[in-house]
Amino acid sequence: MIITFKELFEVNEIQVDILRAVCEVCDKLNIKCYMVHGSLLGSIRNGKFVPGDDDIDIAMHRKDYELFLKEAPKYLPEYYFVQNHESDKNYPLNFAKVRDSRTTYIIDVARKLDINHGIYIDLFPIDNAIVPGFKSRVSHFINKICSLRISSVFVIENDTKSKKLVRFVAKILCPSVKCAINHREKSFKSRKFSGFIQVTGGKPKESQIPYAWFDGSQDGEFEGVKIDMPKDYDSYLTKIYGDYKNRTLIENKENDENNIEVNACCIDISKPYTEHTSDWK
Repeated sequence: MIITFKELFEVNEIQVDILRAVCEVCDKLNIKCYMVHGSLLGSIRNGKFVPGDDDIDIAMHRKDYELFLKEAPKYLPEYYFVQNHESDKNYPLNFAKVRDSRTTYIIDVARKLDINHGIYIDLFPIDNAIVPGFKSRVSHFINKICSLRISSVFVIENDTKSKKLVRFVAKILCPSVKCAINHREKSFKSRKFSGFIQVTGGKPKESQIPYAWFDGSQDGEFEGVKIDMPKDYDSYLTKIYGDYKNRTLIENKENDENNIEVNACCIDISKPYTEHTSDWK
């Protein structure tokens, strides 16, 4: 979907409001919350969104993440919805979102899912990384089957025949999406500490990163909101982006000087998703 930069700015303003509310809850619960991905890039550059960024990404260690999922709804305004596979039964991702239910942001591939589709920020759990070995290879294979089964709920355009076949086999091996989700969650939570962690649901290069990079924090700020940065954000950003100091996030996304492509098929900052979802199912 192509929108104007002015429209993206309006979406970003709502996302910052969500972030501010989340950070207030984290302070109350004594939870450490980190900026990650493009949001961290913006934080260290000038404390703002990197031009063209259409979301906010934060992460918490698993213990804090689970505490937030359980307790945050008690403190957040009622129109903010903490979304994960337990609070929203058809939600398939392995990380959470905090959504503004008064708004609409329907991601194209998720347009047929019966879930909350409000404007959101992403909340990733930080888990122990998988320990190399025979057991890990078996676990990785099972998790791959589960992930393929779960991915079948999305609308995937122009999928290759081989990928369709693989997903079909995954459906046979694991008929229940809910069982696949539950197994995946159990796998993440049961891993032993090995000195390495992963930002679950994040980028592929985040699957094996030293725990020391997130063992502590540095003060940061994003769009006027005080929030932590990883202790060794330089090593972290270098691993996932390479030359991050010169990295832009809008390669192949900028349509022209006034417009940009985003991963949504319907956006409305003034009406709830419930007024739009029937058009896309």
